[in-house]
Amino acid sequence: MAELTLHDVVKSYGEVPALRGITLEVGDGELLVLVGPSGSGKSTALRTIAGLERVDGGTISIDGRDVTRLAASARDVAMVFQSYALFPHLNVRENLTFGPRARREEPGPTGERVVTVAEALGLGALLERKPRQLSGGERQRVALARAMVRQPAVFLMDEPLSNLDAQLRVATRAEIVRLQERLGTTTVYVTHDQVEALSMGHRVAVIADGVVHQVGTPDEVYRRPANTFVASFIGSPPTNLVSSGRDGAMLVWAGGWLTAPPHAPQDGCMIGVRPEHLHVVGSRWTATARPGDLFRARVDLIESAGDQSILMLEAGGALLAARVEPTFRPARDSIVEAWFDPDHVHLFDAVTGIRIDP
Repeated sequence: MAELTLHDVVKSYGEVPALRGITLEVGDGELLVLVGPSGSGKSTALRTIAGLERVDGGTISIDGRDVTRLAASARDVAMVFQSYALFPHLNVRENLTFGPRARREEPGPTGERVVTVAEALGLGALLERKPRQLSGGERQRVALARAMVRQPAVFLMDEPLSNLDAQLRVATRAEIVRLQERLGTTTVYVTHDQVEALSMGHRVAVIADGVVHQVGTPDEVYRRPANTFVASFIGSPPTNLVSSGRDGAMLVWAGGWLTAPPHAPQDGCMIGVRPEHLHVVGSRWTATARPGDLFRARVDLIESAGDQSILMLEAGGALLAARVEPTFRPARDSIVEAWFDPDHVHLFDAVTGIRIDP
């Protein structure tokens, strides 16, 4: 087990910057999830930790040891890629023991680890099979198990579940979390899937354009987004973000209102409201509105999502998402009354996008 630190790490590909001075600290035994859109730099960050990419600036250390210029083989990390990269001529057991045998580890403890990890990932009955005899999901779990059998100082996982179907993704990510907690190995997990990020990580680092925008627990990132990017990226549907003009002491928004904080910028704010905090009259999922809070909106679209529905409402030129129960289905283009929960409204600087706290 080990602590992992990236300090002001910079990486470019020619004239294209991939990492713009990333600083991260991953605690001993922590599972940190790096989440962001495609091209955000998250996989590049992982590859610099692994030693597969040379950084242009900054330092990387593992348990206090500077590994910035060390070869990948000298860093004591194990990486799981999107591709399986299994040896086709070896069976599952031989794939899992290949690394330890190459390092001339004692076969007894290695064999015990193989059985423990294989059973945890549902591979116990498949140890004698060749990769061609396995499904895609089983091959991915073998790739995960191979990294875990190594017992490295740091696990690095680059979207390892991307090739699995939805049901298997849920089951496998739960197994990864349980096994990581049991092993206590410091882990950096990369994904573009916010559900994976929020459900798996002890902490989440949101990255875009080579910059870390926020690091915090899943609850902190969801409930107190640091800026408009985090607010719009984390959550499905994303946070409603509406530009607000300023009128004396009031911030006017779609006919509703909020009292402006004294430190609100004079050139206006962005108001953020998550769909579950935008209430619609007639829905059983609503809270009680306060007098004067209601505004009128047109139902633009109804999206059914099984145990819930998403109403897309047009109000004041803005398109807003509200989460309602699936049986509540007002007619399209009908007019409804709605309000936002003032206790769950986020304010952001209109220019910088940075969160404004009261």
